[in-house]
Amino acid sequence: NGDKNINGPYIKPGNYKVQVSVDNQNIMSKEFIVIKDPNTNTSQNTFIELEEFQLKLLDKINQAIQLANELKSLKSEKKIKKNKLKTLNKKLDLLETKEGTYMQPMLIDQLRYLYNMVTKADQVLGKDAHDRYKELNLQLERIKENILL
Repeated sequence: NGDKNINGPYIKPGNYKVQVSVDNQNIMSKEFIVIKDPNTNTSQNTFIELEEFQLKLLDKINQAIQLANELKSLKSEKKIKKNKLKTLNKKLDLLETKEGTYMQPMLIDQLRYLYNMVTKADQVLGKDAHDRYKELNLQLERIKENILL
């Protein structure tokens, strides 16, 4: 998505294997161990919760971006009715932040902001993060279901 790429989530400490394949042919594989930062007292359960939350959040970000792209594609159809175009524009306005200075961040950017907040450090997720995720998820579902906010 242009210059707005985001890094993948942190992974929990453990044993991992990376495989590189081309046309179903294994080119190389390497096993490695991710160890916990010795300066943190974060538990393995916290790491698991954090990883799951980050993956869930990434999925919502991707869903919102995909929906925005679908709306843009629908808008480009030649025989689109005025009413439908108006609805598509309203939905798109709820998803994407308009260009300009000090514009209100819309749903995709709000999801990205939450993701950035929970990927800064090994941390116990606060109630606020879960509550905000629920709010943003509800907004996305409403936009998908044609319930404009």
